[in-house]
Amino acid sequence: LDDPVDVEEITADVSDNYLLCICENKESLRDKKKGDVVIGIVGVQPTTGEVVFDSFQDSSSRLELESRVLRLQPVELVLPSDLSDQSERLISSITSV
Repeated sequence: LDDPVDVEEITADVSDNYLLCICENKESLRDKKKGDVVIGIVGVQPTTGEVVFDSFQDSSSRLELESRVLRLQPVELVLPSDLSDQSERLISSITSV
């Protein structure tokens, strides 16, 4: 911590350093199948200011969420404390959280 760190050196090798926030809304579905959920994501790339966002319905397998997380490859995730078991298992399996 005593050595100065150049932020440009840290971010120069990685083109997309997304911070990703995930939220779920289980109550908004008309068809309340077990495990189905509406998911919202917001990704921010601090070095460029780029923001990506999306909202989508996903099944209990969380294939849509997996696709988006793998595409963005975030360096940090912000997750709600009440994340569903299905989403938590997926996040744990594709990250080192």
